[in-house]
Amino acid sequence: MVATAQPVRVVVVDDSPDIRDLLRLQLDADGFEVVGVAADGRTALEMCRREQPDVVTLDLAMPGIGGLEALPTLRHDCPHTKVVVYTAYDGFARLAQVRDAGAAAYITKGVSMRRLTEHLRRVFDSDAAEPVGPFPLRPPA
Repeated sequence: MVATAQPVRVVVVDDSPDIRDLLRLQLDADGFEVVGVAADGRTALEMCRREQPDVVTLDLAMPGIGGLEALPTLRHDCPHTKVVVYTAYDGFARLAQVRDAGAAAYITKGVSMRRLTEHLRRVFDSDAAEPVGPFPLRPPA
């Protein structure tokens, strides 16, 4: 009998119920295990401390504690969890901030769900990944 790899355990953090549902459905369909969802940074921190997921998708703009505020605490309390910022903000203004705060990747909303899950798998399988967006994240030359 061949042993199968354990699924990547994910916590989805976004204030939009539609985004949370869409991500959960797509991640489940692609073989990830969604171990929790949260609508704000405070709930996300509690959930991640308890679940110690492999990966967190983290929105930046949320009520209460936003993603950028939660990120340093999340990295401290869950050092083995890889945080992937998944946000509507374009990457130019925030990319350096989220990387300095410990995010493994930055994905802008608008990418296909297939590309998102492929990128999450790449982040999990490696130490870092390039930013992904529906438009170039590099400043124009």
